[in-house]
Amino acid sequence: MSLISRASRIDAGEARRQCLYEQVQRLGWSQRAISLELGQALRTIQRFAQAPDFPARKRRTRPPGQLAPYRSYLEERLQQDCRNVAQLSRELQEQGFTGSYAAVYAWIAERRPRTADGALDP
Repeated sequence: MSLISRASRIDAGEARRQCLYEQVQRLGWSQRAISLELGQALRTIQRFAQAPDFPARKRRTRPPGQLAPYRSYLEERLQQDCRNVAQLSRELQEQGFTGSYAAVYAWIAERRPRTADGALDP
């Protein structure tokens, strides 16, 4: 999935939430009736009704992960055009990495070059 399509999807979701917020503020119904009419959880309607402004979503933060201490080394090796996951995994284990081959594979796969349509570049 490309970053552009993800960003537009997030923007569309925020627009829907903004519209829902405005509907909740505008309608004079009970919160339960609004919940049933709009197909949203009662707690969501309560949050929107109590909020003085549109409640923007908080971005999730990920923990650093098991490869964090080795990231600079991996980036250096990628700059040297080494994308052999087995070799990189062995090199990291020699440095004390206790994680899995799959973790190294996933990290490398995220950084593989992609074509304009989002497919992996061969």
